[in-house]
Amino acid sequence: MPFVERNSKIENKHLEELLDNPENRLEYERYKAEYEFRKQLYQARKNANLSQAEVAERSGLTQQSVSRIEKTSNATISSIIKYLQAVGAKLDVK
Repeated sequence: MPFVERNSKIENKHLEELLDNPENRLEYERYKAEYEFRKQLYQARKNANLSQAEVAERSGLTQQSVSRIEKTSNATISSIIKYLQAVGAKLDVK
């Protein structure tokens, strides 16, 4: 599985056993999607050569809010949109 950074056979076998359970698989997929989204937000900021403080200033968010957007899954849609506008990125839903 590409999402698992540590690639030992034992860890992958254990993960596959856990993912046999539909509830575990759903939770794993949800976490994976959130992780990838936050990673893309962070990368968009880095590609724009902006600090969190600069994004905060451009977006009208606090620096703490910018940090929270990059690190947790409890950001509001309006905050995410402000963040994206500040870094010059767009949301692409597929």
